[in-house]
Amino acid sequence: MADRGAGPPHPRRGGYDGLLQGNRRYGRLALVNTTFGLLKSGGGIAGLLIGGTPEAALVGMAIGCACSAVVGWSFNGRPGFTRGIRRHVVSAAKASGALLGLVLMVNLDLLLARHHLPASLAGEYAVASIFAKVAFWLPQGVSVVLLPRLAHARGRRRLLPVAATLVALVGALLTAATAVLGARALPLVGGAEYGDALGGATWVFAMLGTLFALAQLLLYSGIAASDRVAAVAVWCAVALEAAAVEVLAAREGLTVLTVAGIAVGASVLLVSTGLLRLWRTHAREGLELRNAAATA
Repeated sequence: MADRGAGPPHPRRGGYDGLLQGNRRYGRLALVNTTFGLLKSGGGIAGLLIGGTPEAALVGMAIGCACSAVVGWSFNGRPGFTRGIRRHVVSAAKASGALLGLVLMVNLDLLLARHHLPASLAGEYAVASIFAKVAFWLPQGVSVVLLPRLAHARGRRRLLPVAATLVALVGALLTAATAVLGARALPLVGGAEYGDALGGATWVFAMLGTLFALAQLLLYSGIAASDRVAAVAVWCAVALEAAAVEVLAAREGLTVLTVAGIAVGASVLLVSTGLLRLWRTHAREGLELRNAAATA
């Protein structure tokens, strides 16, 4: 019950985050996010101390989330409802479908590994996937800062190549560092009992996380440019990855590296199609900008 009570404040806070992000008020955005974490965690701890049960902790988290939503509403100037929101609702629904596909893409390999691999190998895959998540989440600040500017053609043409290069560079450094650690990487995170199945190939997961981060950045650009193909490409990559794993599982040919390799292949395909769409979109928008300048 408490978990359901925490549900409504989450999307409301996300909406307020989007308003601050779109207006480039990053100081307030950081403060709202920090407040959310403190209130949610603090509420859970307070509920646990007062009630001494998991249910009490959930109630405290729900109260903390509700308070954080009030903070976000206040920091945005206490906005209310407005008319003529149908177009915005449709756009939000399309973007949500694309982002849902990305969330599934980022977590699908772990779910498939848990379902098809033996318990010991699935556990090793789960530990190795930490490297993928680090490489995916570390450059998130790039997307947060640039997303409002991606809504404009001139901003996309100027900033997106730089952002993609920065994300790729961060991922390359993490991948290289993981490769240097070699067989020591997985035991460093999960303990000495992990690492037998992967050996020194943990860097594959860091590369996978880098591809996820690039795919996210390109998807954000596609959403900002109203690219209908972007969402379709994400879901096609999800279907392709799931189908490939299922086929190999039926032939009993799955290993930790096989599942990771399939995820890497699907991600490479997704990033490649995103770059191709980006190049075509930039070429079209550049032509439109030149024509507008010539007729001005």
